[in-house]
Amino acid sequence: MQMPKKEMRRLFGICGVLFLSAVILAVCVRKYDALFDSMARVPILGWIVAYNFPPRDYYLPVAHFPLAAGKLKQTVICKYRGRYDIHIVGVKSNAVERSDVSIMAEAVDKSGKSIWRNIRSSSELFKYFSSRGNREEEYRYFYLTFSAPEDVPCNTPFVLSICCNGAVSELLQHVPNATVEVVKVFDK
Repeated sequence: MQMPKKEMRRLFGICGVLFLSAVILAVCVRKYDALFDSMARVPILGWIVAYNFPPRDYYLPVAHFPLAAGKLKQTVICKYRGRYDIHIVGVKSNAVERSDVSIMAEAVDKSGKSIWRNIRSSSELFKYFSSRGNREEEYRYFYLTFSAPEDVPCNTPFVLSICCNGAVSELLQHVPNATVEVVKVFDK
């Protein structure tokens, strides 16, 4: 049984007014970042909010290391719920299709207890379009994924160690400005 068109329009109108009211309220109160996670969990409407109206810092890296052999360490805070990816970025061409760099990552809580750990031995190059609005093609090597708060805590600092091994120096010859980033990604 289908809902009549008039009732569907009314329902969408009410949802639209509620959504706009929440956004205006959040912006006025300057609490959009805190309200965002709650709004993004609402079925269907949440996907629209998350995809079209993310907070300004939503896709900014939460950790950023220059690519180097050995262990890299940083205190990290995952402000938003959902999926975070670990990538090697700064790749300007597709000259090296496969990275023979392995990455082992481990998250440790404030008491020193390991809360998440994973490893990947190599990665293929992925093409994407720049998020800076200029639609330039860029490339990255995708490695690992974790989720907040399932794997690591939300809004609580933890130490993230990333150990890079393998063909790091060979990759740096082709990609001298390569960095390892941990970034919030859209939850599929």
